[in-house]
Amino acid sequence: MTVYLRYNKDKIINRDEFLNEHTSNSGYKMLNGTPIIVNIDGSYIKATDIPDLLVSRKYVKQVNDWLAELKQPVCDGGIILEFSWRR
Repeated sequence: MTVYLRYNKDKIINRDEFLNEHTSNSGYKMLNGTPIIVNIDGSYIKATDIPDLLVSRKYVKQVNDWLAELKQPVCDGGIILEFSWRR
């Protein structure tokens, strides 16, 4: 299922700055508490910002279930969502 999001330039994250801020100096290990980022059509946003950017509010439950599964994976396949910008 494809879920469309409103494009908001303020929510876009610069990947290089994000990695410099949230990785340890000894390598590529992410620090504890690092937010999860998602690539949407080549742009990165925090996964927790997705519900705020939904074009159609009818997908709120599916997106919230997807976020819960993202943090605590389930072995039975899970929820598959595809995100795209509505421009």
